[in-house]
Amino acid sequence: MDLPTDRRPLLLAGGAVLVVLLVAAFLWFRPDALFTDRVVDDELDAGVAAALATSPTPGPEVVGPTSSAEPVALTPSAEPSSPTASPSPASVEPEPAAEPEPAAVEPESGPAEDTPAEDTPAEVEGAGPTVLARGEWISLEHETTGTVALLDDDGDLQVVLTDLATSNGPDLRVILSPKAGVPGDWYGYDDGATSLGGLKGNVGTQVYDVPDDLDPADVASVVIWCERFSVGFGVADLA
Repeated sequence: MDLPTDRRPLLLAGGAVLVVLLVAAFLWFRPDALFTDRVVDDELDAGVAAALATSPTPGPEVVGPTSSAEPVALTPSAEPSSPTASPSPASVEPEPAAEPEPAAVEPESGPAEDTPAEDTPAEVEGAGPTVLARGEWISLEHETTGTVALLDDDGDLQVVLTDLATSNGPDLRVILSPKAGVPGDWYGYDDGATSLGGLKGNVGTQVYDVPDDLDPADVASVVIWCERFSVGFGVADLA
């Protein structure tokens, strides 16, 4: 059955609009990203790696019981010991006195020579990176695992995501939020937050620089944040 000639342009236009909408929806939601991973493993500086290795997540202090030595029981003797007569002093021949050894004559010392002082560095190097806070991920919209650390490297702050594993998605960012993580609460972490830039990869270890004007005291958590849909994939409280 042939369609009327006047309806064909409408059908063609409707099909074109439908294709455009499908392409736009695909680019907006990017469902393919959920099935692909972006693996990024930043090479950690030796000082950063050492700080992470020597500053584990603090745990409860365990104090073991201290064992004191048991007192030794003193058993009194059955019968008091009777006084014994002191033995008569034996005759001991006096030994001849040893001749005194001649005193060692110290050689005369010449004028003291000036010993060169060891070279000392003009500047004392910094103590290196130190871990200010750590945290573990709490899954929000998507399962997220790994650890987070906030480091101070002589005044320069960095956030290190170690062994991160989360879902891929559109427009993912790493943000520092004043809001503490709440399981099941996916929203609101961007209010007053500081963005560290786009998420480099949804899998792997990554390092992000923190702005110099940020006060660590104003940061409660690190969040993998989907800017496009205003939802958190995962949150890690810093403590």
